[in-house]
Amino acid sequence: MTIVSNIPPPNVDFLDENGKVQMVWWQYLLTLFDRTGSASGNSPGGAPVTVPIGSSPLQYKAPADGALFISGGGVTGVQLRRGSAPYFNTGQFYAPVPMSKGDFINVTFINPPPTVMFLPR
Repeated sequence: MTIVSNIPPPNVDFLDENGKVQMVWWQYLLTLFDRTGSASGNSPGGAPVTVPIGSSPLQYKAPADGALFISGGGVTGVQLRRGSAPYFNTGQFYAPVPMSKGDFINVTFINPPPTVMFLPR
């Protein structure tokens, strides 16, 4: 996937002589808006979802784009898989794990089990 930013050059003023945003800047900001979720900062995503914990490893499939939050318990590993690629270690246990819709995660733990929440974007 190619990502082209097309940042306007420094010699292009942000506003024109009438005080309006220049078209090149408008297009850049619109592209940036589209690539970052197309939602305003005041539009919350879905409600947090408590992920039920059974035995280790916890296996979870993201129902939407969002982040998985893991806290407490005796976490020993976190692995993520996207599509048909193999699982890989995230290298973090107690930080948000960004997930895209359809991603899979394995959380291995010893007792006590962790608390796991999914926060849709």
